[in-house]
Amino acid sequence: MKQVPRSWSAASPMALLENWQRALLECLPAALRKPFLKEQVRMVLGLTGDGAEARLEQGEDVQPLEVLVRPDAEDLRSLAARAEQAGADVIIAAPLNAVLLRQFRLPAQVKDNLDRVIAYEIDRLTPFSGNEIYFDYRLLPSQVEEQLLIDLAALKRDRVDLWIQGLAGAGRAARQLHWPGAWDGANLLPSSARREKRGDQ
Repeated sequence: MKQVPRSWSAASPMALLENWQRALLECLPAALRKPFLKEQVRMVLGLTGDGAEARLEQGEDVQPLEVLVRPDAEDLRSLAARAEQAGADVIIAAPLNAVLLRQFRLPAQVKDNLDRVIAYEIDRLTPFSGNEIYFDYRLLPSQVEEQLLIDLAALKRDRVDLWIQGLAGAGRAARQLHWPGAWDGANLLPSSARREKRGDQ
């Protein structure tokens, strides 16, 4: 089940410190901010049909890897080894046409249990049952005080499970599953399937 994004009060001390540092840096002009930023290396797997195009990204630097990789054990072991060597987070980018995007409203009184309510309503909100999909959502500003405005993204698990399970089996589980044009911080992966950020390097 997807979890509601943590509030500042519920976040760990390390997460609070990172948020504080990020907020402090954002107050600086871009020219002064750049020397303090270390861009994380990311291995992005852009899914295309039965395969994926892999690339390494660090800031604006993009290095294409194999032209096409497949979710078989040999290819995924090779990718996992390269990601490990580069210290890269693995990001899976699903094709946009595979992601169901919709906007809907819920009563404002369900806000404290929003994760549970959306999981319960997922059969009504999408053509799929909850065990068929990965999903994420975000709250949007609403002009109707009594209602929540919500963006929902859903992806059928069978489009990506070979990649998710194969990468985990190869020792480099994906940290994020998103799509082209996804909102900032979007992640369709359930927390149980993600590679944690600390203590796993």
